[in-house]
Amino acid sequence: MSWLVASVIVLAVLPGTVAAQEQIIDPAVQTGSDNWNGYVADSGYFTVVGALMQQLVPNAGSSAASSWVGIGGNTTSDLIQAGISTSPDGSVVAWYELLPAPMTPVFTMRDSTTILDVVIADMGTNNWQIILQEWPDIQSAKAGLRGPQPLQVWSQHFNYVSCHCSAEWIVEPAATSTLTGQLRQAPVAGGAEFWRMFARSGKQTGSAGYFHPRFVRVVGSNVIPETFPDEPPGSNMALLFGNPQS
Repeated sequence: MSWLVASVIVLAVLPGTVAAQEQIIDPAVQTGSDNWNGYVADSGYFTVVGALMQQLVPNAGSSAASSWVGIGGNTTSDLIQAGISTSPDGSVVAWYELLPAPMTPVFTMRDSTTILDVVIADMGTNNWQIILQEWPDIQSAKAGLRGPQPLQVWSQHFNYVSCHCSAEWIVEPAATSTLTGQLRQAPVAGGAEFWRMFARSGKQTGSAGYFHPRFVRVVGSNVIPETFPDEPPGSNMALLFGNPQS
């Protein structure tokens, strides 16, 4: 698929303007998790999910860390997801996974500061399309057709039966304590981990905050969510990782 076609598809599923007071994410609504840190929306029938994401920085010698978006898997065994994983040696891979099948690598990111654009969409009757685009920086990713071409584009269709019952924006380290506590700094937005988080449920497309997601974090950790006032409310987050709670 060409970058032009991919960008047109992405624009077609992006949210329009949603009332700001309906977009705010409340980090006080928290749930313990075995391995997820981030936001889970589970009030809807979700057919599209997406986000821009930057790269995590795990400690040397630690396990890989991943950022991803997905549909399903919160309380069910089905999960269609795609994202980015960083290894301790600094290599970064974009990937997708359709449980129970294992993760499938798609391409290696070309630079440590580039941005991955992920869109997962049910095009009808469980005919899913996953689009991954690597952009040189956050400004280019946000500009879309108005900016330079992406560095890499990948798209594929899958037949997959999903519950459509939840949408997720997740950071999944093997152990919370393996992260440096620092997010890789991007040119704008103060090092946000996710930008332009959005989903579609029924006929409504909106930012993640529109669907009133819960903040989840690994049990025993002190992961703290932050949002950025210069971004649309409910559409971005950074997760600050500290030491596990005693």
